[in-house]
Amino acid sequence: MSEAIEQAMDDAANDLLDRSVALAPQLSGDLVNDALVRKFDTRNRFARAVEFGPPGSPSTAYAKVRHEDFYNLGPISSIKPGSDDGAVGRKFLERPFNLHARRYIDDVGRAVESALRVGGVR
Repeated sequence: MSEAIEQAMDDAANDLLDRSVALAPQLSGDLVNDALVRKFDTRNRFARAVEFGPPGSPSTAYAKVRHEDFYNLGPISSIKPGSDDGAVGRKFLERPFNLHARRYIDDVGRAVESALRVGGVR
């Protein structure tokens, strides 16, 4: 059962990562190139974190400023197209999460339900 849950969580986290990168401002490329999904799997507890840079890195500090502060987009970010989730700019991680959280939760729930059915549990 844990494989199905982990796969659903991986799929949700990677979808959120892709959607966030599409909305993230871009200057040198470091911010979007350092985006990653970290897995936390311990004692049958599974979590995924979408991050922009490893903890403590310059990319992480830059990501916090770009996510939270108000600013004018630079020339590269201004021509970046964004996505169906919105325009490039602040709250680039929060906005797609808020738009798709219900689907992510439902997908993980369906994975659990399916795994339980396959295992004979009702």
